Amino acid sequence: MDAMAVLEIIKTIGGALSTLLTVSAVTTLLIKPIREKLAKWIRKTSDSDNIDDKIDKLTELVEESIKQNNKLQEDMDTQSEALQASLRNSILNLYYKCKEKNSITDFELQNLSYLFDNYTKLKGNSFVKDCVSYLKGLERKDG
Repeated sequence: MDAMAVLEIIKTIGGALSTLLTVSAVTTLLIKPIREKLAKWIRKTSDSDNIDDKIDKLTELVEESIKQNNKLQEDMDTQSEALQASLRNSILNLYYKCKEKNSITDFELQNLSYLFDNYTKLKGNSFVKDCVSYLKGLERKDG
C-alpha cells in the first residue's frame, strides 16, 4: 500500500468523524430544548410541585389515625378491665351467698357458668377459679 492510499483512508476517516461530530452537536442542540419542554410538560401535568405537600398531608393523616387507634385501644383495655372486675364481683357475690346457705340452685349455677365463661374470655384468672370450683361442688337445691 502506498502513501497516497493511506492518506486517502485517513482523509475518509477524518471526514466521517467530522460528519459524526457535527451530527452529534446538532442533535444535542435540538434535543436539549425538546427534552426540557417535555420535562416541563410532565411536571405541569403531573402536578409534581404539589406532590410533596400532598405526601406531607397524607403522612399527617396517617399519624393522626394511629394516635386515634392507640387511644381507642387504651379505652377498650380500660373497659375490658372494668368489665372483668364487674364479673369478678358478681361471681364473688354469688360465692358468698351460696356459701352462706351451703347450696346452689340450677339457675345460680347456670348464671355462674355464664359469668365465669365471660370472665375467662377477658383473661381473668386468680382465686375466682377456686370460688367457681367450690360452688360447683355445692349441693343443688330448687330455688
